Amino acid sequence: MKVLDYCWGILLLGLLLGTSACDIINSEEPIPAFIHIVDFALNTTVGEGTDSRKITEVFVFVGGDLLGAYSLPADFPVLKTGQQQIQLFPGVQDNGIAATPEIYPFYTTYTTDVELVALETDTIRPVVEYIDGIKFAIQETFENNLQVFREDLDNDPQTQLIFTRDPDEVFEGQQSAKVVVSEENPLFQVGSIRFDALPEINRRDYSEFNFRTEAPVEVGILYTDDFARTQADYRNVLAVSTEWKKIYLNVTEQFTVLGGLPDIRDFQIGIRAAMAVENGAFQSGSREILIDNIKLIHF
Repeated sequence: MKVLDYCWGILLLGLLLGTSACDIINSEEPIPAFIHIVDFALNTTVGEGTDSRKITEVFVFVGGDLLGAYSLPADFPVLKTGQQQIQLFPGVQDNGIAATPEIYPFYTTYTTDVELVALETDTIRPVVEYIDGIKFAIQETFENNLQVFREDLDNDPQTQLIFTRDPDEVFEGQQSAKVVVSEENPLFQVGSIRFDALPEINRRDYSEFNFRTEAPVEVGILYTDDFARTQADYRNVLAVSTEWKKIYLNVTEQFTVLGGLPDIRDFQIGIRAAMAVENGAFQSGSREILIDNIKLIHF
């Protein structure tokens, strides 16, 4: 009798498993629609400077729900169909690091309504702007002689920022900034105008650069206390590149620390570079550094 009960148990389990498997196979799977995004465009107005951008990621919401984050250009499926609200948040590589994509807080969100149809692909061409109410503490295009970065901090007249009009060296417009470091003049450091109003703690601050450089360039914050002592905090690097690049430097943490320090008289943005050292001596030859469109932005 026990053997018979055991056999009936095995048979019943098999029937249940068989029914479950059939249900899985015969269940109706949702058929997705698809969205294709190549890039974001950026529109700027007077006072906002260049419309150059490097938006590398898109954070996607469909019908109010987060679908995911995708590298551009992007193709992705959407299980929702019919009329749907699509929200696209532009993302950038924080400090130029691909592993740290972030929604850029100073660009608007692109929102559109799309009729999604299963198995069909909709191409979306998002256009964003700088959000209203943000402040451009620095807006340097190097198109005139009123430079923001005019304080020579290396005491070497041969490594001052100069204007170049060479078409092979200019990023856009008529001029870009240029400096050359060499074995004879190996150090370069320049400071922006000085700010005496300290940044608010925990506000968002970013600096934008266009650059092309044969030597690593460091970007930092220099601040002076009431005793005329100057401290430097260089954390970000513009890496060597033979092509013009755009970078978004997240300086929020640095400015938060600065805003909490006592007895600070003023601060400025610093840029520096140096010839590489090899066998205890500066390398021979020279290295060219080109910079354009520096912005310092905050809420």
